Amino acid sequence: GNYGFTIPIPTALKDGVAHQLNVRVKGSTFNVTGGPRALTCSSSARLAADSLSVQADVEEGLFTVAPNPTSGKVLISLMLPVNESGELSIVNLKGDIVWKQKIAGVGERYQQWVDLSAYTDGVYIVVLKTSGKIKTKRVILLK
Repeated sequence: GNYGFTIPIPTALKDGVAHQLNVRVKGSTFNVTGGPRALTCSSSARLAADSLSVQADVEEGLFTVAPNPTSGKVLISLMLPVNESGELSIVNLKGDIVWKQKIAGVGERYQQWVDLSAYTDGVYIVVLKTSGKIKTKRVILLK
């Protein structure tokens, strides 16, 4: 898919019991593909709910590239923990780096607009490298 989202887990589901979760488009009967998903949270998760949700946000849902597809400019949005450094780059499918920037986490959302309009149409990979981890997002350039 081209979209991502983060859903905080309600405290009521942190009871050590297995639950089945589906995501439905608001105001419709359309269920998002990939569901239902099983979720089991131990009851001890209630005690650390705040720290767990922050960690999950950093790991899972806060690295986005939009719009996708794009006609030129894309907004890269991410969040790094305080004092974590990293490197963002955009690579074409031949492996050539077309854009690169070092970043430092300050505990707030980092956003960077990048203009790809000077490059040829095609698929590009946005790469985030941090302390031994690499995350990627695909973006399609169509002018």
